[in-house]
Amino acid sequence: MGVGLGGYRSARDGGASHAECVEVAGAGVDLWVYRWALDAGVGHTQVVEAVTVHGLPAVLVNGFVRRMVATPDGEVATVVFELVAGVETGEIARLGGNLGWYRRARDLGCTHAECVEVVGLGVYLGWYQLARNAGCSHGELVEIVGLGGNLDEYRWARDAGCSHGELVEIAGLGGNLDGYRWARRDGGARHRECVEVAGLGVSLWGYWVARRHGYAHTAIVEIIGLGGTLDGYGLARDAGARHRQCVEVAGLGVDLAGYRLALVAGGTHAQIVEAVTVHGLPPGLFNGFVDRLAVTPDADVATVVFELVAGVS
Repeated sequence: MGVGLGGYRSARDGGASHAECVEVAGAGVDLWVYRWALDAGVGHTQVVEAVTVHGLPAVLVNGFVRRMVATPDGEVATVVFELVAGVETGEIARLGGNLGWYRRARDLGCTHAECVEVVGLGVYLGWYQLARNAGCSHGELVEIVGLGGNLDEYRWARDAGCSHGELVEIAGLGGNLDGYRWARRDGGARHRECVEVAGLGVSLWGYWVARRHGYAHTAIVEIIGLGGTLDGYGLARDAGARHRQCVEVAGLGVDLAGYRLALVAGGTHAQIVEAVTVHGLPPGLFNGFVDRLAVTPDADVATVVFELVAGVS
Protein backbone atom coordinates (compact mmCIF):
# COMPACT_ATOMS: atom_id res chain seq x y z
CA MET A 1 0.00 0.00 0.00
CA GLY A 2 2.98 2.34 0.38
CA VAL A 3 1.92 3.36 3.90
CA GLY A 4 4.41 5.34 5.99
CA LEU A 5 4.97 4.03 9.49
CA GLY A 6 4.87 7.57 10.83
CA GLY A 7 1.29 8.00 9.64
CA TYR A 8 0.35 4.57 10.95
CA ARG A 9 1.82 5.32 14.38
CA SER A 10 0.06 8.68 14.44
CA ALA A 11 -3.29 7.10 13.58
CA ARG A 12 -2.85 4.46 16.26
CA ASP A 13 -1.97 7.18 18.77
CA GLY A 14 -5.20 8.89 17.73
CA GLY A 15 -7.20 5.84 18.82
CA ALA A 16 -7.49 3.90 15.56
CA SER A 17 -7.17 0.15 15.59
CA HIS A 18 -4.85 -1.74 13.29
CA ALA A 19 -7.82 -3.07 11.26
CA GLU A 20 -9.18 0.45 10.82
CA CYS A 21 -5.82 1.71 9.61
CA VAL A 22 -5.63 -1.15 7.14
CA GLU A 23 -9.12 -0.37 5.84
CA VAL A 24 -8.45 3.33 5.45
CA ALA A 25 -5.04 2.85 3.88
CA GLY A 26 -6.55 0.30 1.50
CA ALA A 27 -9.01 2.96 0.39
CA GLY A 28 -6.10 5.23 -0.54
CA VAL A 29 -6.42 7.67 2.35
CA ASP A 30 -3.24 9.11 3.82
CA LEU A 31 -3.02 8.00 7.46
CA TRP A 32 -1.73 11.42 8.60
CA VAL A 33 -4.93 12.94 7.20
CA TYR A 34 -6.93 10.12 8.78
CA ARG A 35 -5.40 10.98 12.18
CA TRP A 36 -6.31 14.61 11.67
CA ALA A 37 -9.89 13.55 10.86
CA LEU A 38 -10.14 11.53 14.05
CA ASP A 39 -8.78 14.44 16.12
CA ALA A 40 -11.34 16.73 14.49
CA GLY A 41 -14.18 14.43 15.55
CA VAL A 42 -14.84 12.82 12.17
CA GLY A 43 -15.51 9.13 12.73
CA HIS A 44 -13.87 6.19 11.03
CA THR A 45 -17.14 5.08 9.46
CA GLN A 46 -17.70 8.54 7.98
CA VAL A 47 -14.28 8.56 6.34
CA VAL A 48 -14.76 5.05 4.95
CA GLU A 49 -18.28 5.81 3.73
CA ALA A 50 -17.12 8.97 1.99
CA VAL A 51 -14.38 7.15 0.09
CA THR A 52 -15.79 3.69 -0.56
CA VAL A 53 -19.52 4.37 -0.87
CA HIS A 54 -19.70 7.87 -2.32
CA GLY A 55 -16.46 7.85 -4.30
CA LEU A 56 -14.63 10.71 -2.58
CA PRO A 57 -11.21 11.00 -4.25
CA ALA A 58 -8.35 10.68 -1.76
CA VAL A 59 -7.06 14.13 -2.72
CA LEU A 60 -10.30 15.67 -1.45
CA VAL A 61 -10.24 14.03 2.01
CA ASN A 62 -8.74 17.18 3.54
CA GLY A 63 -11.65 19.22 2.25
CA PHE A 64 -14.07 16.59 3.49
CA VAL A 65 -12.65 16.81 7.02
CA ARG A 66 -12.90 20.62 7.02
CA ARG A 67 -16.52 20.46 5.89
CA MET A 68 -17.44 17.85 8.48
CA VAL A 69 -15.79 19.89 11.22
CA ALA A 70 -17.74 22.98 10.13
CA THR A 71 -21.02 21.04 9.85
CA PRO A 72 -20.68 17.95 12.09
CA ASP A 73 -24.28 16.93 11.44
CA GLY A 74 -23.82 17.14 7.69
CA GLU A 75 -24.85 14.18 5.56
CA VAL A 76 -21.76 12.40 4.25
CA ALA A 77 -23.22 11.90 0.78
CA THR A 78 -24.12 15.58 0.48
CA VAL A 79 -20.71 16.78 1.64
CA VAL A 80 -18.94 14.46 -0.78
CA PHE A 81 -21.19 15.49 -3.66
CA GLU A 82 -20.62 19.17 -3.02
CA LEU A 83 -16.86 18.68 -2.78
CA VAL A 84 -16.65 16.59 -5.92
CA ALA A 85 -19.03 18.98 -7.62
CA GLY A 86 -16.31 21.57 -7.69
CA VAL A 87 -14.31 19.23 -9.93
CA GLU A 88 -16.82 17.00 -11.67
CA THR A 89 -20.02 18.99 -12.05
CA GLY A 90 -18.05 21.68 -13.81
CA GLU A 91 -17.23 19.13 -16.49
CA ILE A 92 -20.85 17.97 -16.72
CA ALA A 93 -22.07 21.56 -16.92
CA ARG A 94 -19.58 22.38 -19.68
CA LEU A 95 -20.98 19.46 -21.66
CA GLY A 96 -24.53 20.74 -21.17
CA GLY A 97 -25.66 18.05 -18.69
CA ASN A 98 -28.34 18.61 -16.07
CA LEU A 99 -26.71 18.68 -12.63
CA GLY A 100 -29.83 17.55 -10.78
CA TRP A 101 -30.05 14.39 -12.87
CA TYR A 102 -26.29 14.00 -12.60
CA ARG A 103 -26.53 13.85 -8.83
CA ARG A 104 -29.36 11.33 -8.98
CA ALA A 105 -27.32 9.21 -11.37
CA ARG A 106 -24.31 9.33 -9.06
CA ASP A 107 -26.50 8.42 -6.08
CA LEU A 108 -27.53 5.32 -8.02
CA GLY A 109 -23.92 4.29 -8.39
CA CYS A 110 -23.22 5.64 -11.86
CA THR A 111 -19.65 6.84 -12.17
CA HIS A 112 -18.62 10.29 -13.24
CA ALA A 113 -16.90 8.83 -16.31
CA GLU A 114 -20.14 7.08 -17.36
CA CYS A 115 -22.11 10.31 -17.01
CA VAL A 116 -19.49 12.23 -18.98
CA GLU A 117 -19.67 9.64 -21.77
CA VAL A 118 -23.44 9.73 -22.16
CA VAL A 119 -23.68 13.52 -21.92
CA GLY A 120 -20.96 13.71 -24.55
CA LEU A 121 -23.17 11.55 -26.76
CA GLY A 122 -25.98 14.08 -26.39
CA VAL A 123 -28.05 11.94 -24.05
CA TYR A 124 -30.47 13.51 -21.58
CA LEU A 125 -29.22 12.48 -18.14
CA GLY A 126 -32.76 12.16 -16.81
CA TRP A 127 -33.52 9.32 -19.22
CA TYR A 128 -30.13 7.75 -18.54
CA GLN A 129 -30.65 7.83 -14.78
CA LEU A 130 -34.16 6.37 -15.05
CA ALA A 131 -32.93 3.59 -17.33
CA ARG A 132 -30.08 2.75 -14.96
CA ASN A 133 -32.53 2.77 -12.06
CA ALA A 134 -34.64 0.26 -14.00
CA GLY A 135 -31.68 -2.12 -14.18
CA CYS A 136 -30.23 -1.32 -17.60
CA SER A 137 -26.45 -1.34 -17.77
CA HIS A 138 -24.26 1.51 -18.96
CA GLY A 139 -22.93 -0.59 -21.83
CA GLU A 140 -26.44 -1.44 -23.04
CA LEU A 141 -27.50 2.20 -23.01
CA VAL A 142 -24.40 3.39 -24.85
CA GLU A 143 -24.98 0.73 -27.51
CA ILE A 144 -28.59 1.81 -28.02
CA VAL A 145 -27.64 5.48 -28.24
CA GLY A 146 -24.98 4.63 -30.79
CA LEU A 147 -27.71 3.10 -32.95
CA GLY A 148 -29.89 6.20 -32.65
CA GLY A 149 -32.29 4.70 -30.12
CA ASN A 150 -34.19 6.76 -27.55
CA LEU A 151 -33.29 5.80 -23.96
CA ASP A 152 -36.72 6.58 -22.54
CA GLU A 153 -38.36 4.36 -25.15
CA TYR A 154 -35.70 1.72 -24.52
CA ARG A 155 -36.41 1.73 -20.78
CA TRP A 156 -40.15 1.26 -21.29
CA ALA A 157 -39.57 -1.50 -23.84
CA ARG A 158 -37.28 -3.37 -21.47
CA ASP A 159 -39.88 -2.97 -18.73
CA ALA A 160 -42.44 -4.53 -21.10
CA GLY A 161 -40.26 -7.61 -21.49
CA CYS A 162 -38.40 -6.84 -24.71
CA SER A 163 -34.80 -8.03 -24.60
CA HIS A 164 -31.73 -5.90 -25.20
CA GLY A 165 -30.81 -7.97 -28.24
CA GLU A 166 -34.25 -7.47 -29.80
CA LEU A 167 -34.13 -3.72 -29.25
CA VAL A 168 -30.62 -3.49 -30.68
CA GLU A 169 -31.84 -5.18 -33.86
CA ILE A 170 -34.83 -2.85 -34.16
CA ALA A 171 -32.79 0.29 -33.41
CA GLY A 172 -30.19 -0.81 -35.95
CA LEU A 173 -32.94 -0.82 -38.59
CA GLY A 174 -34.05 2.68 -37.59
CA GLY A 175 -37.23 1.38 -35.96
CA ASN A 176 -39.06 3.33 -33.29
CA LEU A 177 -38.70 1.50 -29.97
CA ASP A 178 -42.02 2.74 -28.61
CA GLY A 179 -43.81 1.59 -31.73
CA TYR A 180 -42.05 -1.76 -31.42
CA ARG A 181 -43.12 -2.12 -27.79
CA TRP A 182 -46.76 -1.44 -28.58
CA ALA A 183 -46.74 -3.66 -31.67
CA ARG A 184 -45.40 -6.52 -29.55
CA ARG A 185 -47.49 -5.94 -26.45
CA ASP A 186 -50.77 -4.64 -27.81
CA GLY A 187 -50.73 -5.58 -31.49
CA GLY A 188 -49.82 -9.23 -31.13
CA ALA A 189 -46.84 -8.93 -33.46
CA ARG A 190 -43.83 -11.21 -33.24
CA HIS A 191 -40.28 -9.91 -33.16
CA ARG A 192 -39.38 -11.24 -36.62
CA GLU A 193 -42.49 -9.57 -38.08
CA CYS A 194 -41.44 -6.23 -36.60
CA VAL A 195 -37.92 -6.72 -37.96
CA GLU A 196 -39.30 -7.35 -41.45
CA VAL A 197 -41.48 -4.24 -41.35
CA ALA A 198 -38.75 -2.01 -39.90
CA GLY A 199 -36.40 -3.31 -42.58
CA LEU A 200 -38.88 -2.05 -45.18
CA GLY A 201 -38.60 1.44 -43.69
CA VAL A 202 -42.13 1.48 -42.30
CA SER A 203 -43.02 3.17 -39.02
CA LEU A 204 -43.67 0.62 -36.31
CA TRP A 205 -46.28 2.98 -34.89
CA GLY A 206 -48.25 2.66 -38.14
CA TYR A 207 -47.68 -1.07 -38.11
CA TRP A 208 -49.05 -1.30 -34.56
CA VAL A 209 -52.19 0.64 -35.55
CA ALA A 210 -52.70 -1.63 -38.56
CA ARG A 211 -52.34 -4.76 -36.44
CA ARG A 212 -54.77 -3.37 -33.87
CA HIS A 213 -57.29 -2.96 -36.69
CA GLY A 214 -56.97 -6.66 -37.37
CA TYR A 215 -54.90 -6.52 -40.55
CA ALA A 216 -52.60 -9.51 -40.98
CA HIS A 217 -48.85 -9.15 -41.20
CA THR A 218 -48.76 -10.69 -44.67
CA ALA A 219 -51.39 -8.24 -45.93
CA ILE A 220 -49.46 -5.29 -44.54
CA VAL A 221 -46.18 -6.44 -46.10
CA GLU A 222 -47.89 -6.96 -49.45
CA ILE A 223 -49.25 -3.41 -49.46
CA ILE A 224 -45.90 -1.95 -48.42
CA GLY A 225 -44.15 -3.90 -51.16
CA LEU A 226 -46.44 -2.23 -53.71
CA GLY A 227 -45.57 1.22 -52.42
CA GLY A 228 -48.78 1.70 -50.47
CA THR A 229 -48.85 3.47 -47.13
CA LEU A 230 -50.37 1.97 -44.02
CA ASP A 231 -52.34 5.15 -43.36
CA GLY A 232 -53.84 5.02 -46.84
CA TYR A 233 -54.51 1.31 -46.56
CA GLY A 234 -56.34 1.77 -43.28
CA LEU A 235 -58.45 4.59 -44.71
CA ALA A 236 -59.34 2.57 -47.78
CA ARG A 237 -60.31 -0.46 -45.71
CA ASP A 238 -62.40 1.75 -43.43
CA ALA A 239 -64.20 3.02 -46.53
CA GLY A 240 -65.20 -0.54 -47.41
CA ALA A 241 -62.42 -1.66 -49.74
CA ARG A 242 -61.26 -5.26 -49.55
CA HIS A 243 -57.63 -6.21 -49.30
CA ARG A 244 -57.40 -7.55 -52.85
CA GLN A 245 -58.92 -4.33 -54.18
CA CYS A 246 -56.31 -2.30 -52.30
CA VAL A 247 -53.59 -4.53 -53.72
CA GLU A 248 -54.86 -4.02 -57.25
CA VAL A 249 -55.09 -0.25 -56.90
CA ALA A 250 -51.72 0.11 -55.15
CA GLY A 251 -50.16 -2.00 -57.90
CA LEU A 252 -51.42 0.58 -60.41
CA GLY A 253 -49.55 3.33 -58.55
CA VAL A 254 -52.70 4.92 -57.13
CA ASP A 255 -52.39 6.50 -53.70
CA LEU A 256 -54.62 4.54 -51.33
CA ALA A 257 -55.69 7.69 -49.49
CA GLY A 258 -56.87 9.08 -52.85
CA TYR A 259 -58.56 5.76 -53.59
CA ARG A 260 -60.48 6.08 -50.36
CA LEU A 261 -61.60 9.61 -51.35
CA ALA A 262 -62.84 8.25 -54.67
CA LEU A 263 -64.89 5.58 -52.90
CA VAL A 264 -66.32 8.10 -50.45
CA ALA A 265 -67.19 10.40 -53.38
CA GLY A 266 -69.36 7.63 -54.82
CA GLY A 267 -66.93 6.09 -57.25
CA THR A 268 -66.64 2.34 -57.54
CA HIS A 269 -63.57 0.19 -57.58
CA ALA A 270 -64.30 -0.80 -61.18
CA GLN A 271 -64.49 2.83 -62.29
CA ILE A 272 -61.15 3.65 -60.67
CA VAL A 273 -59.39 0.67 -62.21
CA GLU A 274 -60.97 1.44 -65.61
CA ALA A 275 -59.81 5.06 -65.47
CA VAL A 276 -56.19 4.05 -64.89
CA THR A 277 -55.80 0.81 -66.84
CA VAL A 278 -58.15 1.37 -69.77
CA HIS A 279 -58.15 5.12 -70.28
CA GLY A 280 -54.65 5.93 -69.00
CA LEU A 281 -55.49 8.38 -66.21
CA PRO A 282 -52.10 9.72 -64.97
CA PRO A 283 -51.57 9.51 -61.17
CA GLY A 284 -51.13 13.29 -61.06
CA LEU A 285 -54.71 13.80 -62.24
CA PHE A 286 -56.30 11.35 -59.84
CA ASN A 287 -57.48 14.05 -57.42
CA GLY A 288 -59.22 15.84 -60.27
CA PHE A 289 -60.89 12.58 -61.23
CA VAL A 290 -62.13 12.20 -57.66
CA ASP A 291 -63.53 15.75 -57.71
CA ARG A 292 -65.41 15.05 -60.95
CA LEU A 293 -66.85 11.83 -59.55
CA ALA A 294 -68.09 13.70 -56.50
CA VAL A 295 -69.99 16.15 -58.74
CA THR A 296 -71.18 13.71 -61.40
CA PRO A 297 -70.99 10.15 -60.01
CA ASP A 298 -72.84 8.74 -63.05
CA ALA A 299 -70.51 10.36 -65.61
CA ASP A 300 -68.87 8.22 -68.24
CA VAL A 301 -65.38 7.31 -67.04
CA ALA A 302 -63.82 7.59 -70.48
CA THR A 303 -65.27 11.08 -70.96
CA VAL A 304 -64.09 12.29 -67.54
CA VAL A 305 -60.56 11.03 -68.15
CA PHE A 306 -60.49 12.52 -71.66
CA GLU A 307 -61.63 15.95 -70.45
CA LEU A 308 -59.12 15.90 -67.59
CA VAL A 309 -56.20 14.94 -69.81
CA ALA A 310 -57.29 17.38 -72.55
CA GLY A 311 -57.43 20.20 -70.01
CA VAL A 312 -53.85 19.49 -69.07
CA SER A 313 -52.62 18.99 -72.60
